[in-house]
Amino acid sequence: MKTLTPRTIVAVAAVAVACVIGLLIVGRMRSGQRRAADPAMYAGLRTMALSASRQSLGLPPSSRPAVALMDIATDEYTLTVVATDDGSASLYFSNGGGLMGGGQRHEAIRRAALEMIGVAGQSVPQMASVTEYPLPGAGQTSFYVVTDAGVLSATAPTRRIEGDRSHPLRALYAAGQDVITQYRRSQQGPS
Repeated sequence: MKTLTPRTIVAVAAVAVACVIGLLIVGRMRSGQRRAADPAMYAGLRTMALSASRQSLGLPPSSRPAVALMDIATDEYTLTVVATDDGSASLYFSNGGGLMGGGQRHEAIRRAALEMIGVAGQSVPQMASVTEYPLPGAGQTSFYVVTDAGVLSATAPTRRIEGDRSHPLRALYAAGQDVITQYRRSQQGPS
């Protein structure tokens, strides 16, 4: 019988928690029930992503970021895009619901998540080290990049990022948007 290491136990526990939360979200979405959003669930998933590490995710050592996260705030809700260096990707909505596990089931989502990680690594020079992770205000987009050295962040007006092709965060925003696009395509089914 194989002995489990503490690292393996932590990784399995993190995956189990994520799966349970994911099942709750998917169950809510499939049931079609209109219940009040549980802000604690959204906040919990977001915090889990921001407190992850390569080790806790079971990723091998690398200079690449472990996690890239993009928060897009509107007047009504915040959409959070999460990509990890194993190709996993999730979308969380602050007003309820979300999508998880697409990178495991759809190669296009996996590729988009890995591209977001790569672009996040290139965007680090435009970011500052942070220890708190506030949501952006309406009309703002925040980026968080989880590295072995800590979490880095930058925030800018969404319209400025979208409208200025030379904006230093434009490539990271586009990579996050591609994760959203690939999720949307996966939900539409074959054309």
